[in-house]
Amino acid sequence: WVSGAYFEVLGIDMAAGRAFTPAEDRLESPAAVAVVSYGYWQRQFGGDPAVAGRIVQLEDIPFTIVGVAPAAFTGTSTERVDIWMPLASARLLRPEDRWVANVAARRESCCLSLAGRLAPGATREEALAELSLLDRQFREGRDPDAGRLRIAGTTGSGSSAFPPVFAGVVLVLLLASANVANLLLARASARRREIGVRLSLGASRARVVRQLLTESLILAVLAGATGLLVAGWLSAGIVGFMFGATSLRFQTDAGVLAYALAISGLSCVVAGLAPALHGTRTSIGNALKEVTTVPDSRVSLRSAFLCMQVAVSVVLLASAGLLIHALYEASMRDLGFPASDVAVVSFEAPARGYDAQRIRALARQLAETMGALPAPVALASTEPLGSGNIKGGFRVPGSADELFNSVFEVSPAYFDLLGLTAIAGRRLEASDDNRNVIVINETMARRHWTVSRAVGQRILVDPATGGWNTPGELEIVGVVRDVRQTSLEGPPESIIYQPLSGRALPRVLVRDRSGSALAAVRAAAEKADPRLRVRTRRLADNVGVHLTPTRTGALMASVLGGLSLVLATVGMLGVFSYWVQQRTREIGIRVALGARSSQVVRLVLDSSARAIAAGMAVGAIGAGIASRFLGSLLYGINPIDPVTFGAVLCLLGTAGAAATYWPARRAVRVDPVIALRSE
Repeated sequence: WVSGAYFEVLGIDMAAGRAFTPAEDRLESPAAVAVVSYGYWQRQFGGDPAVAGRIVQLEDIPFTIVGVAPAAFTGTSTERVDIWMPLASARLLRPEDRWVANVAARRESCCLSLAGRLAPGATREEALAELSLLDRQFREGRDPDAGRLRIAGTTGSGSSAFPPVFAGVVLVLLLASANVANLLLARASARRREIGVRLSLGASRARVVRQLLTESLILAVLAGATGLLVAGWLSAGIVGFMFGATSLRFQTDAGVLAYALAISGLSCVVAGLAPALHGTRTSIGNALKEVTTVPDSRVSLRSAFLCMQVAVSVVLLASAGLLIHALYEASMRDLGFPASDVAVVSFEAPARGYDAQRIRALARQLAETMGALPAPVALASTEPLGSGNIKGGFRVPGSADELFNSVFEVSPAYFDLLGLTAIAGRRLEASDDNRNVIVINETMARRHWTVSRAVGQRILVDPATGGWNTPGELEIVGVVRDVRQTSLEGPPESIIYQPLSGRALPRVLVRDRSGSALAAVRAAAEKADPRLRVRTRRLADNVGVHLTPTRTGALMASVLGGLSLVLATVGMLGVFSYWVQQRTREIGIRVALGARSSQVVRLVLDSSARAIAAGMAVGAIGAGIASRFLGSLLYGINPIDPVTFGAVLCLLGTAGAAATYWPARRAVRVDPVIALRSE
């Protein structure tokens, strides 16, 4: 459902037919028209150029196709869209749905995504400032839980998930560049004699630097081309694994090629320039004599690169560790109700033939059938952590402020099924169906009264602002303990429970491990009306949906963190191996003079221990800063979690020890006679 100006604002030209007109999106006279996607046009109509005027049945209501969107346009969400309809036409499909009736007419109703085109000369910053002002004016004097504008930015700002992922990719690029730079530095040092010969024969330093940079550029171009091939091969699979069915399209175009070339060139400069400059800063006499003593400046440069590798690895591994820890803690969190063995059954009835009276009759029929099942069963407008939460507006007597709370219609068995115990007053009973009574949670009781004083209090409600059964006053008859009813993060939200109204088909919650009760529910629904669409899922699946952002972030961070660990380990191994190679003569002399194996190993470890320790310290500080940007995904985990940080530092310390093993072993086995003859 979109507004009539949707395609016009987005600047979309139809592949066939036309877009909506403003007259087709009027609340008082909604039009049953539709625009179909290019893919749907091809699949269902064979690309018929005369598709405009054809009919598509949506829940027995004929919608006339007026246009076909172009192939490149897949909508403004990541979900695949086949059909767009004017927002006003929702009333044709859902005539009894209060959200549909209110969403376009009342400013308190939630939720719609809004988009607008910037005026000529206007900037994004000016638009955001104006939107923020409107949001602030809207929320003045309202309850903190009230609906609000969510300022998501403007076109071009991208998804909120991409900036941290891109930041991680940039860090891995820096890590790889530092790794390659260290290897190129070692290679340049090993070619000192060759460089000295070139300089002695008249080559300028700039000429030699250009040669070394050219070699680095060849490596960068080859790596960039390989990266493009691998990215094209993996992108579709990765997106399918992480996002499932999606309209996101990944393709290599001129922009991607230019970006890859730019990154390759930048990597060449970052990884090749410093080694090229240092490789040519050599005394021609020493180079021709093949003196193996490495100048301190080069050792310092290698140490700086090594420090950078370790620091970046700490940041990425700490981020991955925090997200994995948060995912584990959230999955083990006490929700206040059992989620593993409870199933949820939802029903969708066709629009035709289902007025409010028919829906109430069907709801009563389903309730009677469910009550006869042997398994514990409860009915609710929506299940915990589910979709379709409704906020209702109310006032506390004596106050003029309009407040908003989440409102759930539930049967009395709901409290027993989920284990919601009353801490004051009582829970809902079967005799409450025709009474203006409600039960609240302890958070709401503490916010407005106290738990003991809340029972007997009344609130004033307006059904037009939300999902209330009746207007007027509602009496609080009980207070139940808090559970994770709407969200896994943050403190518990204020919740109101009221008796089922029967105005909409409820969802069935059943505790059933064998599956027999679910089969009985399906059979009962089919018997009541074969046209009912029945969907079943586990309550635990809702927890998984809420954890999707954290799970996705943990997966991406783990991949990047694992890659950084491999690169850092390879980098440390290369540095230590080169150090042993360069000081083979010195080690041979030490062994000839009686140095023990432990002393040789300590000499190897001391060569880069300070750089590794400095990298860990810098990385820990950087990880602490980076963790602040992951706050919304950590579900109560301390961003400076000592367990996670300690584990990461131990892991890198172990990787460093492993990287020194082979070079140290080689150093211990140096034959003094061979070492002294090595030059």
